[in-house]
Amino acid sequence: MWRERAGAPLLGIAIVLVSLALLGGAAGLTVDRESGSGLPGETVTFDLFVTNDGAENDRAIISVNDTYGWNLTWPGNLSVGAGNTRNFTLEVEIPADALTTETDTVRVVASFEGSGENDTVEVVVGVEQVFDVEASFIMDINTTSAPPGRRAKLPLKVLNLGNGQDIVKITVIAPKGPAGEDTFEFLKQSVEMPVPARNYRSVYVELSLSARATPGESFDLTIYVNSSGGPTNELHATVTIEDHDVWIEHLNVTGERDGDVISDTIEAFARFGSNYQGRSDEDIALLMLSVRDPRNNGTVLATALRTIRLGDLVAGSATLSVRCTPAEFGEYTVEAMIVQDDVVWATKSMNITLVEPVYTFEVRCLENVLHADDEPVVFVIDVDNLGNVPDTYILEIISFWTFEAAFRNFTLRPKDEAHVNVTFIPADSAEGSIIAQVRVRSLTTSETQSVNIRVLVSEEEGAGEGFPVLILVAAAVAVMALVFFTRTEVGWLALLSLLPLYYRITGQRVLDNYIRGKIHGYIIANPGDHYNGIKEVLGINNGTLSYHLKVLEREKLVKSRMDGKYKRFYPYEAKIPRKRLTPIQKLIVDRLAENPGISQRKLAKIVGESVQVVNYHIRNLAAAGVVEVRKLGNRSQCYVSEEWK
Repeated sequence: MWRERAGAPLLGIAIVLVSLALLGGAAGLTVDRESGSGLPGETVTFDLFVTNDGAENDRAIISVNDTYGWNLTWPGNLSVGAGNTRNFTLEVEIPADALTTETDTVRVVASFEGSGENDTVEVVVGVEQVFDVEASFIMDINTTSAPPGRRAKLPLKVLNLGNGQDIVKITVIAPKGPAGEDTFEFLKQSVEMPVPARNYRSVYVELSLSARATPGESFDLTIYVNSSGGPTNELHATVTIEDHDVWIEHLNVTGERDGDVISDTIEAFARFGSNYQGRSDEDIALLMLSVRDPRNNGTVLATALRTIRLGDLVAGSATLSVRCTPAEFGEYTVEAMIVQDDVVWATKSMNITLVEPVYTFEVRCLENVLHADDEPVVFVIDVDNLGNVPDTYILEIISFWTFEAAFRNFTLRPKDEAHVNVTFIPADSAEGSIIAQVRVRSLTTSETQSVNIRVLVSEEEGAGEGFPVLILVAAAVAVMALVFFTRTEVGWLALLSLLPLYYRITGQRVLDNYIRGKIHGYIIANPGDHYNGIKEVLGINNGTLSYHLKVLEREKLVKSRMDGKYKRFYPYEAKIPRKRLTPIQKLIVDRLAENPGISQRKLAKIVGESVQVVNYHIRNLAAAGVVEVRKLGNRSQCYVSEEWK
């Protein structure tokens, strides 16, 4: 009983809902298929159905849009009776130039005016591929020739006229030679290559002639060019066995190194040779040398041509050159060819990269202040070519006094350096501070750099002329003082108090010793000479020289510096020239300056070298006074020396 009473209300609600649906109407849109395809220029049709599920007649408005904007045809609107279905046709016209990569999506919308409902469907239209290829010989060159054992080429151009990428197959068929062997040994008898839609590809049909081929004979070749869709092109060519042999001996580009040419100009040379045994003096060949831009479809920028009798190449050779200045830097191709009757007999090419020249240099003088008495002094002017091309430099000296340069013009290769000795010649009137400016000018760019050098010339004094008299007077005073002071105990004490003054005077007069003064003067005139050099020039024995050098160093008249296995001596006030460091040594010193006290193992990790390599350079730098190695327990700490800083 409960179920019957509960079911009656539910049935009533369902009847009401169905009635409302029938009165309001409902839209339905379907299509016979979701996709279709056709060839370019064809029309693809779709059947669509509009259903009115309502209780009243209604009108459906049809709207259509697509991806590519192809031509579409459909009825604008349809009247559909209540509970009925109407069909209509949608036509999609594929453009004649449509590619297979294009797929058009068409969206169809049906909207009922009365009920306000709508429905949507989408269809996809694809483009079917058209296969069509056209093959021809480039420049109509369908003949070629080569001597026995050499290679011949035939240039082909394959054009894909279809609307999609095609895999084209090229097959070559050649006859047998007179001895029953293959006259042609194909490098690639069958070639398959993709050709983009409405585009072309160029290819060489390459074949090597048998070494037994008979000169003077000709053979016909048949070349088939097949599209993967069926169409076939048949080409015919003729190959002649020649009895000549020509070649390109050399192909060079000025300044080329590892493919790079640091210049704004390409200048190329080619040398041609031949073993040609011609049948006639009228056998003429064309020598060609060209520069091409591969970035611009191989556009020829410059060409040199020369016509020559092939027989002349047997007695000697022919040279051809070409020159051009491209508008920009980058990659270019230089090609040399020997051509006769549009047949290429020999070819050679090379790719180069034109690099922009950089002209820059640096001028410096490590020790630009020197002292001079009566002897000439020499300044060392360093000039470094920091650019990537050779350059010539002019050196000038601006001064009222006499300075002489070892040489005033010189040429440096990239990354090379020159050391120019500039000598000051003392004059009788020269004294005080004498300044000169050394200018170095690039002959290419006219850029000028300069350094100033200064000579300190001592003023002559006459105080030394009375020195013997002073000695006599001092001796007399000393004798009288000795007699006077030694009579009493107080006198002895006073005499002893003068001894430190005596020793100080002795220290100041250390150069009164003839040999010591001679050594000191030599070091001033030849700063940086080593121990054995001083001993050999002055002729002083080992013990005497060692003693006097220690005295001069103790009295701070000279100083020494180890340079490898040599100990070099300098005037005490002179600035010791810095050791010229190698790139790895400079890197080590720079990292030590950033990390003072670092161990050699950690330093090796920072500079990216092995511990053995770093240890080797640290030893050399320490011997030269550039770095210091200090022991802390069983550890070594490395520092840049204060003098180097």
